[in-house]
Amino acid sequence: MGKLHRIAMTLLTLSAMMTAHSQVAVCDMQGAREICDSRPLAAPEGIWLYPDDQVSVLISRSAPEGPNSLERYDITVVDSSDAGISPGAVIGRLESTPDSRSYRMTLFTDRKAGRLCAPKECLATLDKEGDVFLVKSKRVRIRINPFSVLPRFWRVARVSTDDPLQKLPVGMIRLYPSYDGNGSTRRMPRHL
Repeated sequence: MGKLHRIAMTLLTLSAMMTAHSQVAVCDMQGAREICDSRPLAAPEGIWLYPDDQVSVLISRSAPEGPNSLERYDITVVDSSDAGISPGAVIGRLESTPDSRSYRMTLFTDRKAGRLCAPKECLATLDKEGDVFLVKSKRVRIRINPFSVLPRFWRVARVSTDDPLQKLPVGMIRLYPSYDGNGSTRRMPRHL
């Protein structure tokens, strides 16, 4: 009976661990706030806005892959202006790195037959205040100079294709929980 009891206790413990770390269905902003309010949050956890695509996401701890694995976080859509991405869809993952402010971010970049695919990795860095994630990815630029075949013309003409808007930082802004507990952000303070 001792061996059967140990097996039952092990299964019960594993079941409790899986339940504690299981993916919670997120359907709206209120549900995401309830998840944030129901447990202590790590630095990257919370509700974030990706302004370039007008997508709000919940970053929440996911189940550990093993006893010695680093923290991992799921990126789940809470609200989107894109009708093709529904709330509750897991669109990526964050993985801890040795630097406590830097994370390996994997995001799906394409959809085929209604499923997200083509994951791409990038670096996500949390700022000092914990309100902004700056995201940087590899960019390969190939510039072809049409005038390089005309050496004399090249001495006179200069062509530039630099777009200053491409130098703007890309990232996410924390929406919830707020830094002061009253719902305002450092970028949009609430005036009384």
